[in-house]
Amino acid sequence: MPADLDALLDLRMTASGPQDSSGFAPLGWAAFLGVSWTWCIGMYLPILMVRDLGLAGYLVFAIPNVLGAAAMGWVLRSPESSVRLTTQHAPACRAFSIITNSYHAFWASWLLAFAAMQMDVPGWAWSLLLVAGVWTAAARLLVSHGSTARLASLLTLAVSLVVLLIWLTGTADVEPTLRDTLDARPFSSDAIWMLPVSTLGFMLCPYLDLTFNRARQACDTPGRSRIAFGVGFGVCFALMIVLTLLYAGPLVTLVDGDPEGGMTVPVLLAAALGVHVAMQLGFTVAAHCRETDRAGGATKGSHSIASWASVGLGIALAGLSDQRWFDMAPGEVGYRVFLSFYGLVFPAYVWINVINIRGRSMRRVTSRSLGVTLAAIAVAYPFYFVGFMLREEPWLIPGVAVVILAKLWAGPDRGAHLERFG
Repeated sequence: MPADLDALLDLRMTASGPQDSSGFAPLGWAAFLGVSWTWCIGMYLPILMVRDLGLAGYLVFAIPNVLGAAAMGWVLRSPESSVRLTTQHAPACRAFSIITNSYHAFWASWLLAFAAMQMDVPGWAWSLLLVAGVWTAAARLLVSHGSTARLASLLTLAVSLVVLLIWLTGTADVEPTLRDTLDARPFSSDAIWMLPVSTLGFMLCPYLDLTFNRARQACDTPGRSRIAFGVGFGVCFALMIVLTLLYAGPLVTLVDGDPEGGMTVPVLLAAALGVHVAMQLGFTVAAHCRETDRAGGATKGSHSIASWASVGLGIALAGLSDQRWFDMAPGEVGYRVFLSFYGLVFPAYVWINVINIRGRSMRRVTSRSLGVTLAAIAVAYPFYFVGFMLREEPWLIPGVAVVILAKLWAGPDRGAHLERFG
């Protein structure tokens, strides 16, 4: 490895903070990981999957998600491996954080504005905006340091677990019920066509997530890393997406149906759910802001511009709620456009530019591999469009095949053997 890169890696290790060797630290990072991954994909995509593909769709979302995210704790066997990855692929990692926070801004503004336009939102509900804002600001201060970041994540997780208990004990008063939602779309074998794209996305996207890499760099041994990632996704995150399944019926009815005619959610459950969403989004935004703030320079400005533009787009699409695009609410179309980054763009980048299969190592991005990535995305996107937007799921298979086969043209990386994952 070149001397200047060695120096840069040393600097990055110092900037990431001290590693945690205490016995309970991995559990704190487990909460951090589970909370930082509970965002507008985990809190909304399972609902769309259940609506379109029934319980099978939920399982196709949940299983690759939990396994793919947890696997990072095994694949990156040392903190130095994570530092190398985030150093050599820094632009892609920063882009991941910026687009993730823009996705949050879009989804939250669209859904809140949509709800306000479709039904009478009580005055107290608007205070959830204050909750989200205050918690985001507080979390940005707390996530700056490892111990306080874990404390903030534990607090966020505890609140969401209380909300989960409230919903588990109060679902009898919710309409439509979970059973009604699942009965409306029986277990569908069509979900199998979604499995390759779900697996590709959830197995590869975590490596560009700077919050994941921060947790991996803080765990000083492979054992602690496996505990953090295994518990973080096998327990903490898994419980959060169980909560998503519980409120799937009312949210589908709100976006797709007649909220006044077929949706009932008691005030306590609605308020609890609002707090859950506000705190989860606030923590994830704060965690990603912390990572992009460390980059400095133009990154901070582009981050803010992208987020505010996404807010404007969300509100604009909510104003078109009387229209249907591809038999969906316009806001859902926007949601799926953002989703394509995690189903196609980021996985293609990681697959073609980061992974050296033969050497079980990391490769460096080259002009050739980047060009192949852009070409693969361009060729695959029409297939993804038909699969995601027109909901003709079998068309996703050739799209995934294009991405997988594109690696054959990426060219060799002469220095790959120096960048082993372990």
